[in-house]
Amino acid sequence: MSDRFQPNTTVNVERYHLDIDVSHAVHEVDQHTLSAQVALPAGRDAITPRVVLCCLPGGFLSKAYFDLEIDDSYEFSFVDYMARQGFATLCLDHLGTGDSSRPKDGYALGVDAIARANQAALETLLQRLRVGDGLPALPELVSVGVGHSMGSCLSVVQQALHAPHSALVLFSFTTAGLPDFLGEAELELANNPTRAHAEALLGAGQDMHSVFGVIMGTGVGGGMVIGKTLHTGLQHIAGEWGHNSLNPDGPPCYCGQRGCIETYLSGPGFLADYQQLGGVSAKTPEAVVSQADAQDPAAEQALENLLEHFGRALAGVINILDPHVIVLGGGLSNIGQLYEYGPGHIEKYVFNPVLQTPLRRNVNGDSAGVLGAARLWDA
Repeated sequence: MSDRFQPNTTVNVERYHLDIDVSHAVHEVDQHTLSAQVALPAGRDAITPRVVLCCLPGGFLSKAYFDLEIDDSYEFSFVDYMARQGFATLCLDHLGTGDSSRPKDGYALGVDAIARANQAALETLLQRLRVGDGLPALPELVSVGVGHSMGSCLSVVQQALHAPHSALVLFSFTTAGLPDFLGEAELELANNPTRAHAEALLGAGQDMHSVFGVIMGTGVGGGMVIGKTLHTGLQHIAGEWGHNSLNPDGPPCYCGQRGCIETYLSGPGFLADYQQLGGVSAKTPEAVVSQADAQDPAAEQALENLLEHFGRALAGVINILDPHVIVLGGGLSNIGQLYEYGPGHIEKYVFNPVLQTPLRRNVNGDSAGVLGAARLWDA
């Protein structure tokens, strides 16, 4: 087991919950507030943040999407992980979602109005952070926008209208089908955002011409970098390998399919398989691996299933793209057995007698995309 599974216990995470009045931004007669959470590293070894990650969730999800607490553990929390790396985070509930107020007619707001509300809250919170108004003072703070799904769309609109961020990191987002309500400025940002492919430029794949980067965490995603340039594809969905189906009769996926790679190779999917096999004691992926090391039958089978699905899924990528290296990221990338036994499982399904594709662990951390965007500012 890698010691990278162990949390940095010398750094704590302080969370502040605030409600920000944004009525003026949406031109509503009634008062409207946005619910926000600010999280900062604390403790004797804490790094003073210079970058705040401004996180907007997708769809009807709340800000808790970025700060998951499961069984009293923040194992899957993006906020917790990034705080321990020295980053501040600012997570918002959009109007009408989470703990934010609900307009009488939500459809009347429009994308621009929601983006204005988010911008108003962001400006207020950044100002309070920079001067220390009810929050620790961080005068040199700059912001990086982080969006998921609809949150990515709103991040793009907000950046086009107000340009608050030094960089954008957009997850699970494509502009296909959106031109009807995105203007030219928003489309340009969405099609060419400051996407950080840190592992290809600065990390485990920097010596290779083509890199397929894998994320195996709360969800499963990836990206293809060729000649130091991110390949997005015609529909801007290149790298969405997590939504190829391995089994049409497998577990249901939120995308509407069954048996998607994400339902097997994500942290929640790994835990669900262990529980379906009768496992009860392990509550986190690393605990399942520890139980497998102790020869617990359910954990051993769950780990074997993970390796088998891992092999089939990545063999499909190699057969089509044949990258010079595959770099693993996300929480499950810390499972040592993926590097020890994973290549053997991949080789069974690759259209070549011998697997030649190197499999590497990331060197920029589990959230290399966000780290890379921040480093673009540092440069």
